[in-house]
Amino acid sequence: MLLLSNLTIFIAHLSTKNANFEPQIPMMSIMDIEYTIQAIIDQHRSFDFVQSEVQRRLNEDSDFKEAYLEWCENLGLSPKTGYVELIEEILESRNSVWDTLSEFGDDDNNA
Repeated sequence: MLLLSNLTIFIAHLSTKNANFEPQIPMMSIMDIEYTIQAIIDQHRSFDFVQSEVQRRLNEDSDFKEAYLEWCENLGLSPKTGYVELIEEILESRNSVWDTLSEFGDDDNNA
């Protein structure tokens, strides 16, 4: 109950201190970068298309670009090649899974 009272007082303080207060919430977080690129890969599966789509978003969407630059900085990647490395990593990982499944299927056929 004390927590709720303190929260109510804090909110009242904010509303009287600055009537135009708007919290600064980023439109896109750095976690969204990998999810977005994976979603593009899921839809198109073409390295060239995914690469051009990510580049287009970097040029046209300032929130995406800001989150991308922070993502690169956190991972120690170059902003010029960070998304290319991620695309390659995802595609190689998926190919590895298919290769493993194919080998498993081949073993069953030979038994």
